[in-house]
Amino acid sequence: MAVQAKVATVVKRGERGQLVLQAQLLLNAHLAEKDKLQVDGVFGPKTEAALKRFQKQAKLEVDGLLGPKTLAELTKRPLPEQAALKKFYGSLGSIGDFVNHLRELEMTSSGIHETVGKLKGFSKTRGGSRYYITTSQPRVVDFQHFFAAFIQAYDGRMAFGFARGPGNAMALGVALEISQCVRKALGSEIDSCFSPEDLGSNRLGAHFANYVRNEQDNRKYTSLAGALNAYLRKVAPEQNSAQQVANPVVLPGIPRQRQEALYAMSVFVIDIFRSRYSWY
Repeated sequence: MAVQAKVATVVKRGERGQLVLQAQLLLNAHLAEKDKLQVDGVFGPKTEAALKRFQKQAKLEVDGLLGPKTLAELTKRPLPEQAALKKFYGSLGSIGDFVNHLRELEMTSSGIHETVGKLKGFSKTRGGSRYYITTSQPRVVDFQHFFAAFIQAYDGRMAFGFARGPGNAMALGVALEISQCVRKALGSEIDSCFSPEDLGSNRLGAHFANYVRNEQDNRKYTSLAGALNAYLRKVAPEQNSAQQVANPVVLPGIPRQRQEALYAMSVFVIDIFRSRYSWY
């Protein structure tokens, strides 16, 4: 994976800022553990020395300055792959890929219900994207599960009939995962069952359905693509490659999924009481 960056000026020792921080992250990806830099955004002597070593290795002018050529070389070199993400690399996308997918569907649809209908059976975008990495849990969002949960929650086929609270979305995510496992056993639709990213992706998809309904109720809704863009950037911000170096992705294990399922059910019960009893 490569990251993109632009620099119009030359940054040198003694300076500080976001560009220096990014350079430190990228340099660390190519340094031995004992030589890794403190990622603090300060261009000190250790950062300068590491930069010079990189420039020499890349056959650039060894001046210790962070200029356009050095940064371009840093960003074009692939970062080491993380073992936890190995199965996702071939289908990794960005928020924009999935927003554009919805936008294309909306252009040939007469309304949201027709767009939702066209989402059924989603596998990948036209460009081959199915996943993206976020800074929050579940860390990897699987849009095959996300859209399946959204469709069922929005259509109301698995809605619980109570208030549209967080417990509704989380409990629906658990129920959807179970139903998807059944469909996998029958050889149809979903091709994974309780993978680390599944439960969280279902929860987000169900919650997105609530988000869209609330936008419609408050007359703020303009398009499904616009709603998805706003929702993901607020709830599950994208994590770029440089950030992954500083904050490696750890997918939720079975204990974490069990905790989330139990938490979902407990919050769901609270939502029921809140919707039925005004004193609660």
